[in-house]
Amino acid sequence: GDPGRLRGNAGADNTLSVGAQLRGAGSGVDYNGAANHFSTDGGRDHSRARRESLNARLGTELAGGRLELLLNALHAPNAQDPLGLTRAQVAADPRQATAVAEQYNTRKSVRQQQAGLRWTREAGAQRWQLMGYAGQRAVTQYLPIPPGPQANPLHAGGVIDLDGGYGGLDARWGWNGDLWGRPLDLVVGVNADRQRQHRTGYENFVGTTVGVRGRLRRDQIDIVQNVDQFAQAWWQWSPRWSLLAGVRHSAVRFESDDRYIVGRNPDDSGRRRYQATTPVAGVSFEASPQWRLHAAIGRGFETPTFNELGYRADGQAGLALDLAAARSRSVEVGSKWHAQDGRQLDISLFRADTDDELAVASNTNGRSTYRNIGRTRRQGVELQYRQPLAEQLELQLAWTWLQAQVRSPYLACAASNCAVPDTVVAAGSRLPGVPRQQAYARLQWSPGQWQWALEAAASSDVVVNDIATERAAGYALLNLEAGRRWALQAGDLRAFARIDNVLDQRYIGSVIVNDGNGRFFEPGPDRRASVGLQWSWR
Repeated sequence: GDPGRLRGNAGADNTLSVGAQLRGAGSGVDYNGAANHFSTDGGRDHSRARRESLNARLGTELAGGRLELLLNALHAPNAQDPLGLTRAQVAADPRQATAVAEQYNTRKSVRQQQAGLRWTREAGAQRWQLMGYAGQRAVTQYLPIPPGPQANPLHAGGVIDLDGGYGGLDARWGWNGDLWGRPLDLVVGVNADRQRQHRTGYENFVGTTVGVRGRLRRDQIDIVQNVDQFAQAWWQWSPRWSLLAGVRHSAVRFESDDRYIVGRNPDDSGRRRYQATTPVAGVSFEASPQWRLHAAIGRGFETPTFNELGYRADGQAGLALDLAAARSRSVEVGSKWHAQDGRQLDISLFRADTDDELAVASNTNGRSTYRNIGRTRRQGVELQYRQPLAEQLELQLAWTWLQAQVRSPYLACAASNCAVPDTVVAAGSRLPGVPRQQAYARLQWSPGQWQWALEAAASSDVVVNDIATERAAGYALLNLEAGRRWALQAGDLRAFARIDNVLDQRYIGSVIVNDGNGRFFEPGPDRRASVGLQWSWR
């Protein structure tokens, strides 16, 4: 590739993105580094954001293998949150922010630095990989929770402050050989990760001033660590058939040490351990050099994260250590066909049944709680198609149909302020936040140094709460893109322009599931244009 690249583009709402990449080699070391700045006023009121990122990789030969140092950093200060809107607010003005977003200056800051080392070596039929990483992450978020609810001595306040370090190790060994004269590939390994996080909560008011950091209301040290062992084998047991089998054992331990024990707020320290063994197996058949069929079955295991454990659905203090891990069984069959003239058709059918599904219990004033809702099923079809229509004209299509539904009934709240769930969500109900269908199409024409493209993206409607009384309508968007390339002696110059949402459709870009204030809807951007330049030197 090119040793260096500069790129910049600007668009509506004072959106600016500038990036640089540099790569090369010298004195036995090769390097690749990229830096990026992004800033925007946002498509809605109170949605300004800024983000700086840096990624770098240094590589060299060491001890008969290859050693790589990976570095990355992210700084995103005071990203404003306009919060969700009610249906009436969307109809009145989709670009507005919720009044409390301005009142409490809702915002989030993230800072993260991470470094990793990876050593790989291949010798004959064997290969080794050792990897270690460590990082530091800090998050501060101001929520629009009124002072009233914070009078409860068990309340954790309206400012979240998380700060902590994390790290991990991964070691694996691989071997290429044969079994009964047929190719066999084995991988075995172990990995361990640990995160230690200091979680504090503060009131978001001082006196009558809101949106500022007030008194301490939560102080705890949270630790999560896991140790996994895994093995995988791939065996081509005949010229056209191959088999893949694997197994992983995971043990995850959460621990919380409460340091805020004040008055009626008790010691909420606690711990929880999850473990599971999850196998997977698949078979592949090469029907012809252009056509391959495959099938796979497996089991899955997903523990709650500290985000999901952070707050109890019953309003009590401490972590939600009563949450169970979700366990799933999945099956998939598929077909991949790639013709020599460039046509491609990939189809897969899948089904996943989950027990103890983790779902949003409540979303109030920017704070989420979670619970297990029993059995669910996701099943569907994914399709990708590529068709050259002429020498310089190509069509790409992608379509997903997904049925995500509840398989065992559970109780949910019909009203926003109910303390005890009172309404049955029947088996067969749709899972909120999941569209039934999504589609994407791109028609690209590339005459000479020019490139023109027409894109269409569509989504069906989305249910936004457990009891399905509210939904976001489906939508279809059109985008236009144009670009031109100049090949110069010193490098390549490329100019590009883009118009998103050409027809200026009003639509809901994302939803906040089970929002306690009925502010489920986050409108997508209206019509917007952007232009950019990229310079790559040789």
